[in-house]
Amino acid sequence: MTYYFVHRNGQFLIRQRGEDFIWKKLFEFPAAIPAGMESFIMGSKTITHKLTHKNLSIEIFNVEVTSEKIWNDFITENQYLITDVEASHKKSFPKPLENYIQNICK
Repeated sequence: MTYYFVHRNGQFLIRQRGEDFIWKKLFEFPAAIPAGMESFIMGSKTITHKLTHKNLSIEIFNVEVTSEKIWNDFITENQYLITDVEASHKKSFPKPLENYIQNICK
């Protein structure tokens, strides 16, 4: 499982999962980025998460977008929501993503 923590100026992008996926209706980071955004990848972190029936390996790429145009185009084309760490506490995320967000503040 792969996610991209796409952020700019203290804000980051999320979307709400549908009914037919693991972690129904919870919020998540983008699962893909276009090739033109790969140059903004600053690193990645792999997280292991145990479910009752399997172990998940989740890789989260840190994507710091410095171009306002690319940021705005990506949001518009994919209909992502913009949030920040403080506002994200009012939304429900899968535990591994919630932990990732909390670690950003440290």
